[in-house]
Amino acid sequence: MKVTVISCSPDAWLKSSAVMGNDLSEACGADDVSIMSADGFMSFKRAFSAAEGCLIIHTHGSPRILSDEAEGEKRRIVSCRRLLLMKPNRRIRFVFITACECAGGDEKRNIAASVSRKIAKNGAVIANVYRVSGASKDFAAVDGKKGWRLYRNGRLVCDSAEMPVSLTVNDAYEMSKK
Repeated sequence: MKVTVISCSPDAWLKSSAVMGNDLSEACGADDVSIMSADGFMSFKRAFSAAEGCLIIHTHGSPRILSDEAEGEKRRIVSCRRLLLMKPNRRIRFVFITACECAGGDEKRNIAASVSRKIAKNGAVIANVYRVSGASKDFAAVDGKKGWRLYRNGRLVCDSAEMPVSLTVNDAYEMSKK
């Protein structure tokens, strides 16, 4: 088993990504943790293609886009449309997206739903509907609302009402087994 973290490129993001990767590695019994920054589509595609087992996407986001941060500016990494054009990686069984609002908008056409179509058929993706706060240990919607959702194969299978307000990577991994 392997854990891959796709992170924004600034140093502080890479450091918190390493903490998250190590925590998830302990939770799932992985023997390898890889932290890869994504500053554009090609670097995201390489990291996604190389992942297996568990993946954390620790970037900026919105319902339809993942973004990097460079010199205080957000830059697009990948859109839902580009995600859907990528080859699937069926070796990925679990994805935790800490990026804001990736489960928001149209529940069938957001980043979380799109990623869930590109992983193992029984794989799970967990993401939040709202803006997310947290650094490396605990994540929640900024306003304290229940916003986490779980997707499988492009379908919402566990709504926010059934999920806790905040999640650690360990909690998210355990919830993905349901």
